[in-house]
Amino acid sequence: MLHPNMQKILTKSDHKESSFEQSAVNKLRYWEQYNIISNSNQRRTFSSLQIETIQNAIINTPQIIFEVTDQCNMQCYYCGYGQLYDHYDPRKNQNMKFSLFLSMMKYMYSLWSSKVIHSNRRTVRISFYGGEPLLNIEFIQKAVDYLGSHKLKNKEFIFSMTTNGLLINKYLDFLVQHKFELLISIDGNEYNNSYRVTKSGLSVFKNIYENIVLIQTRYPEYFKKHVRFNAVLHNRNSIEQTTNFIYQNFGKIPSINELNISKVNPCMMDRFQEIFKSLSHDYNECEQSPIYSLIKLNSPQNIEFAKYLNSTPQKVFNHSLQDYISSLLYKKKKCITGLPTGTCIPFSRKIFLSVTGKIYPCERIGNEIEFGFVNINDVKIYFEKIVEKYNDLYSKYIKSCATCTRFNTCPVCIVSDINAYNICHNKYGNQFHKAFFASFFSVIENEPSLYIELINRLRIA
Repeated sequence: MLHPNMQKILTKSDHKESSFEQSAVNKLRYWEQYNIISNSNQRRTFSSLQIETIQNAIINTPQIIFEVTDQCNMQCYYCGYGQLYDHYDPRKNQNMKFSLFLSMMKYMYSLWSSKVIHSNRRTVRISFYGGEPLLNIEFIQKAVDYLGSHKLKNKEFIFSMTTNGLLINKYLDFLVQHKFELLISIDGNEYNNSYRVTKSGLSVFKNIYENIVLIQTRYPEYFKKHVRFNAVLHNRNSIEQTTNFIYQNFGKIPSINELNISKVNPCMMDRFQEIFKSLSHDYNECEQSPIYSLIKLNSPQNIEFAKYLNSTPQKVFNHSLQDYISSLLYKKKKCITGLPTGTCIPFSRKIFLSVTGKIYPCERIGNEIEFGFVNINDVKIYFEKIVEKYNDLYSKYIKSCATCTRFNTCPVCIVSDINAYNICHNKYGNQFHKAFFASFFSVIENEPSLYIELINRLRIA
């Protein structure tokens, strides 16, 4: 818990006349000065999303994802393109035409060579997605060859792929040769993985496990540097079980995600709720487990703590000089400007090209907004429509965001919440932040080493 003096100060409306320890009062004033906690005299004002901001995001995007096929050799029960969801275009067992790749890359090459908008990112990740991407290996091979023969002085390409692992044995040499970063999906042991089956309902666990062992034994250094694991949390596994299995067998800590909670088919809501498991709750359940020390930095709480640290002057020594100076000038400002919520600027993290040539800023976003398209002759981004729609969605949150003290760690994506406007978890305003604030400092005071671990984890993009 927080120091009793600080706990009392936080519950008083006027701490300036407090008789508690002066150090605690001074600490609280510092936190308020830098908006680490709320000051009732400060409100945020918001600018609107501009076309120029999106253009800058595109030219500096760190990743371009190609959905090379919507075919899959599996039929996972909880698949984001399966029966539990209803926000995606119909899957028609089709492959992406290579002409779409060429159009997209020529468009990007022209932007990267432009003198009008400057690109300051050297490394770009080219990712292949599905379906199961290895079902369209010819496309992937041609794409790698093209980028190898069309190099730019200011760009370096890294290849990556999300795969179910069933076909790795056939194409392993090619993947290793080009240093593909592989993200292999597996939910744990055979029972943990039992929602991941063939179209006829047969288990795929043995095949995937053997293919992973093949990589590990044939190319141990590649396996160590370039192979990661991804798991989905549900009612047939747990964070502890999945982590134990993957760590004991392969020496890796998997990333573990919840089922997507948006765009669930209303007709399947009962079944969805039956298999859904909360990531936060499951992390709490394994706090006493021996494996917790390995995974604690990935817990939702500690990820939010890390974001919180990164948004305050506690970490100015690892920020740019501009950020540092900005923090010093902060107290002179009467308001904070920016965009509402934690929604990413479109294309600032990735550009996703669907198998049919539709452009999205993320593979988890549905088709409610038209962002753009690629065809054999052209790339079209609907800048005006994107700006109009995003600003309309932002407007639904401005009132809440204006005084929200969770602003710098906000998890809300307005595009995932496009029809409901109800995903915001800060419905109780500063009541949430006081609980978060108390929790953060309680954890840090009880476990000072965690502060150092969180600081070391943070990176500046």
